Amino acid sequence: MPNPHVLLAWELGANRGHVTALGGIARALSRRGARVTFAVQRLDAMRALRPLEDSWVFVQAPVWPGLLVNAGFGGRQPTVTFGDILAILGLRDSGVVEFLVRGWDGLLNATRPDAVVADFAPMLQLAARKRLPVVATGNGFSLPPDHLEAYPPLWNSRPTFPERELLNAINVALERCGRPALARLPEIMAAERRMPHSLALFDPYGDARRDRMLAPILPNWSPSHVAEGDEIFVYFSETAHGAERIYEALARYGSRVRIHVPNLAGTYLDKLRAAGVIFEPRPLKIVDIALRSRIVVSHGGLGLVSMTLAAGLPQLVLAPDLEKRLIGETVARLGVGRLLPWSDATADSIVANIDALCADVNIRRRASQIGRTIAPLLSDDASEIIADSVLSLCT
Repeated sequence: MPNPHVLLAWELGANRGHVTALGGIARALSRRGARVTFAVQRLDAMRALRPLEDSWVFVQAPVWPGLLVNAGFGGRQPTVTFGDILAILGLRDSGVVEFLVRGWDGLLNATRPDAVVADFAPMLQLAARKRLPVVATGNGFSLPPDHLEAYPPLWNSRPTFPERELLNAINVALERCGRPALARLPEIMAAERRMPHSLALFDPYGDARRDRMLAPILPNWSPSHVAEGDEIFVYFSETAHGAERIYEALARYGSRVRIHVPNLAGTYLDKLRAAGVIFEPRPLKIVDIALRSRIVVSHGGLGLVSMTLAAGLPQLVLAPDLEKRLIGETVARLGVGRLLPWSDATADSIVANIDALCADVNIRRRASQIGRTIAPLLSDDASEIIADSVLSLCT
């Protein structure tokens, strides 16, 4: 098919890694002559893809109510399984499912793609099911296996929301939309082709996965290795609740801290600069971080952790959610850093963990060893493989 039209979509997940990955696939598709439309949760996140291709089109994806501050979903319920995450965002309500599917139906009717790439986009996958070819992508956490009878607990507890209730809500909605029912909740992530991309060591479903795990899509990666820097590099989410805790801690280190936080509020920025903290308005190259830094402090985004660990840098993960907690647990289990759940973090505990990590020669040595092991795995990029697979489905 000449010049096929591909819709690339992102529904869930708070970090920019989803956009970065879709951008890599989009560039590979554009080089092959495909037309590209993005339908994404946050249009402002697309700034991460600059410079943009002139031919790209951007539209707003249907938004799950749990992502909206005043929608009545969310709350403090613990998330133990992938199903729990979807339930808290709205999946437990058949009306939410119905009208998210109807919203995607309208968007598909308006854009008329020949194929779909879905990154953490389960409602799009339901809407496109048996209608359009779908290639599902994402990291190990956001693309769990679809052959399971049920989603396993990802930490030592029972699911908060029984899957039979969630499955019933989905099937009520699908019946209203004239769609066939699902037999199992994990079918929600089924697709013609499933192409996860991540370092296998961070895949929480590694023992059960049947899909081939591709190399991560990390366009900003360049081979590098840690030098004897003394800075503390910090990347954190601007949307984290109670963020003043980390900024209070960082101010105590003054010019030893170099920080990049997108859209950092002016009040925090003024206080940090007054303390001597170096603020970077734009993302830094990994090679520059590696040359200057002693450790990395972050909320545990998989892309940054993967790249800076490959460069040999110890990690402090201040995990705000289940996915980041699992990443932090892996970091701690490997002996290359520490996990501090964000719910437990105080300014004093953040300082104590930074001090301990900076002084730990064994962790620094172990991070260097692990970095040399995983760095070659980042040299490949799954974008080209995924683009070819998408286009092979266009007829």
